[in-house]
Amino acid sequence: MEFVASGDKVVAVGNYAGISNATGQSLTADWVMVWTFRDGMVTRFQEYTDTLATHYAITSRAAA
Repeated sequence: MEFVASGDKVVAVGNYAGISNATGQSLTADWVMVWTFRDGMVTRFQEYTDTLATHYAITSRAAA
């Protein structure tokens, strides 16, 4: 995992790995999380991830 901080934002970059309980399919997906802070409190959070890879894992479809 990697963290980058600039001004009032902190960005984390990493990846998920796991197995779907519903289908037994494995999942790997990269992600980026962005936090915005004001006065030491989180005021905004946003995550970017590969939702198609997650969809394939939970529906037992093979990735294209």
